[in-house]
Amino acid sequence: MLTSQILTSHPWKVLEERGVHGGSIIYYLRGGANNTESFDNEFVTFNSNNTGLLTINSGTTYNFTWTFANSENTKLTWTLLNTPSTYTVTWDNIRYKNGNLNHDQYFTDGNTGQHSHTQQIRIPK
Repeated sequence: MLTSQILTSHPWKVLEERGVHGGSIIYYLRGGANNTESFDNEFVTFNSNNTGLLTINSGTTYNFTWTFANSENTKLTWTLLNTPSTYTVTWDNIRYKNGNLNHDQYFTDGNTGQHSHTQQIRIPK
């Protein structure tokens, strides 16, 4: 089971991501040759005080607040704060296995109105 202690123990980077954002297919595998976009420098840091920092591939950072959305810690939400339009990212069906976070991620981009739904595997940075 994922605990707050595990989640906040270090930043998490993308190992693999696949899904759809705004009707476009997303595929990324760290070190892969057929990626549709890069997440090489993207990572997310969860702090024990329920705040965090998202660093996107360009190096731009966004503050957020986060909380587990159920008692089993298989769902969490994080709300980005310093974007042009505040929005909430949901991680659902979280499985912590072999030191990796496996989960579904979905949100509606507050800047573009585009919907995103991906499956991710994240590893410690």
